[in-house]
Amino acid sequence: MDAREVTKWLAAFAFIVGAYFLFDQLIGRGSYAFGITRAMRGEFVTVQAQVVMISSGKGHVFPILKDPSNQKAINAVLFRNDDAPEENLMQRELLEAKRLDGTLVTIEGKVEIYNEELEIIIGKVY
Repeated sequence: MDAREVTKWLAAFAFIVGAYFLFDQLIGRGSYAFGITRAMRGEFVTVQAQVVMISSGKGHVFPILKDPSNQKAINAVLFRNDDAPEENLMQRELLEAKRLDGTLVTIEGKVEIYNEELEIIIGKVY
């Protein structure tokens, strides 16, 4: 193997590594919102987040929470609670109010993985 061939292989390797890190930055797999990782599945966390979007269905609420420290986002779910409908409604309204005014909300919940994506199952909103 001569010097030109070694140089070509090194350039190809550098390109692949550079592309990987660029792709990693674009999709955010290198860092996670709130430092939450797959290894934390089942753990309870408390985060302060910006609510960037909310959708709902079948009585459940699905906010997207953004980490203000690194701008990464994580999905969350607030399940319908037929045993405490008033508390459930207050939590939903607080999420919507925080989304509209852009201030941070505190979320307590459990880290889970759904459809290969990290999410927080919301237990408490304040």
